[in-house]
Amino acid sequence: MKTLSPLGLVLLAWLPAAPLIQARAADWSGQDADQVISCDDDKYARAVQLVAAEDGSAVHAFWTEDIVWDAEIHYGRSIDEGETWSSSLTDRVISFPDGQAMLDECAAAMNPVTGSLIIVWSEDAISTREIHFGVSHDQGTTWSCETADQILSDPATAVDAGIPSIACDLDGVFHVVWHQLSGETAEVHYSRSADGGATWSGMTGDQVISFPDGTSALDPQITACEDHLFVVWHETGDSGKKTVHVGISSDDGLTWSSATADREICQPPTLIGDLALAAAPYSHEEGIHVVYKASFDTSSPYHYEIYATSSFDLGVTWTGESVNTPVSHDEGGGRSAHNPDVTVRGALGPCAVWDEEEDTAGSKEQHFSFFEVAGWSGASEDYVISLPDGENGYRPSIVGADVIVVPGRGDRATVAAWVAWTEFAGDKDNYEVHLSRYSTGPGAIPQAPSRTVQRISAVPSPARDRLTLELHVAGSGPLAVEIIDANGRCVRHWRLSASPGPLDIPWDGRDRWGRPLSRGCYFARLRSADGQQSVPLVIF
Repeated sequence: MKTLSPLGLVLLAWLPAAPLIQARAADWSGQDADQVISCDDDKYARAVQLVAAEDGSAVHAFWTEDIVWDAEIHYGRSIDEGETWSSSLTDRVISFPDGQAMLDECAAAMNPVTGSLIIVWSEDAISTREIHFGVSHDQGTTWSCETADQILSDPATAVDAGIPSIACDLDGVFHVVWHQLSGETAEVHYSRSADGGATWSGMTGDQVISFPDGTSALDPQITACEDHLFVVWHETGDSGKKTVHVGISSDDGLTWSSATADREICQPPTLIGDLALAAAPYSHEEGIHVVYKASFDTSSPYHYEIYATSSFDLGVTWTGESVNTPVSHDEGGGRSAHNPDVTVRGALGPCAVWDEEEDTAGSKEQHFSFFEVAGWSGASEDYVISLPDGENGYRPSIVGADVIVVPGRGDRATVAAWVAWTEFAGDKDNYEVHLSRYSTGPGAIPQAPSRTVQRISAVPSPARDRLTLELHVAGSGPLAVEIIDANGRCVRHWRLSASPGPLDIPWDGRDRWGRPLSRGCYFARLRSADGQQSVPLVIF
C-alpha cells in the first residue's frame, strides 16, 4: 500500500495536470445571447473587473462609468451564479462623487476567509494622482468609499500613482502594488494592510520593490500563492527590449527579490504589454501563470498574440525563460489579440481570456483558452465565448469557482466560470458590461464510477481529527481529491498526477487554511477526467 507523504503530495502536485473538465466554447452562455449586467443608460462603462467567492455563492463586478464629466466606480452583485444582477436596472456608484477625475483601471480582491472585499483605483487628489480604496465587510451591501475619499498611497510624495493591482493572502492580509514616478522613471510601489483596510503601510512612506536601474517598471500585477507573493510588470531588459519582470516575497511583503536585482522571465519580444497574473492561493500545484500580449512578428511588428510564462516551483524557474508559449491562435495577418486576463481557480483550472477581431463579423469578440499538459488550448483553435453580433467588445475579466456537486443534488447545472467585458451598443451609442457564463449542465460531471478511480474510502469514520483517504487507482492521469462540507463548499483539496495501484492520503482534519474543521458530516470526493465518486465521513 502506497502512502502519500506531505512531500509526496508536493511532488505529485508539481506536475501540471490537464483540466478535469474539458471546456468547450459552446458551453458559454455568451455565444447564444447577450447578457447585459449594467444599467443601459447611455453612459460609457469601461474596464470591468470580476471577483467571486470560491464556491460561486456571490459574484461581484466593478467598472468605471461616466457621471456627468468624470468617471466613478460602479458596482453590481449576483447571488444566483450570474443569472441576475443588482446592477442591471439601476446604477450603484460606490466611489465618492467629488468631481475628481480617475483612470479607467480598478482592481478588487476578496478575503478568502471572511469574504470582505477591497477595491482600489487611481484618482486625482489635490495636485497628484493617488491610489484610492474602498472596503466592504458585508458582501457589497455597504462600502466605506461611498461617503469619503480613502487613500492608501503617500500623498507627500507628490508624484502620480497609477495602475493598481490587489491580492489577499490566506492570512487575510491585503497587498497592493502600482507604478509611480521615482525621478524620471517609474518604479513599482507596494502597500499592505493586515487589519482589513483600516491602515496601510504605504500611507506614511514609499516602499519601492522594483530595482531602480534607470528604466521604467510599468503596469504591475500581484497575486498570492501559499506563503509567497508574486508581482510582475514589463520593463526594458538586458536585450534592450521590454520583457516581463518578476518580484517574489516569502516574508509577507517585508522584503522582495526584485528590490536588489532584475529577473526577466520571458523571451524578449518586439513589443509587449497588457499583463495579467494569477495563481491558486492555497497551492502552487496548478502553477503561477503570467499572460501578456506580445509581438514576435518581424514582418508585421504590430501583430500581437497572447503568450504565457508559468512557474510550477514557486518562482524558481519559469517556462518563458527558455521558450515562447502561445495562448492565442496565431493565424497570421493583421488580426491582433489584446487585453488578456487569467484565473487559476476552480474546476476549469488555469484559463485565459482576451479580445480579438473576428473574420465573420469584423468585430472584436472574447476568446478563451485553458491550460493543459500539451499547452494552451487556444493556441491551436479559436474559442469564441461572446456573441458575434457585429459589436466591439473589450477588456475581458475572468473568475472561476469550484464545481460543487453535493451527493443527492448532482442534477443541477453549476457555473464554473464567469467572463465580463464592456461592449458597444449601437442603439444607444455607448458601452455596457456584458457577461458570459461557463456552466456544467446535468450529467456534465458523471455520477457513474470512474474508470480511473475504482474505490475511495475514509478510515476511520467517524474520526476526531485524523483519518486516511484510501484510494485504489486503475490508471494514470490527473485526479482531484476534495473534502466537501454539508453546504457544498470545498474546504480542502489535493490535485494529483496518479499512477495505478493503491494510494493513501493522510488528512489532519483541517481546511485549506489550516483551521480544524468543526464537528459534522462531510463528503470525500474524487474527480477525474471521466467521472467522480463520493463517500460520507464524520468528524466528531
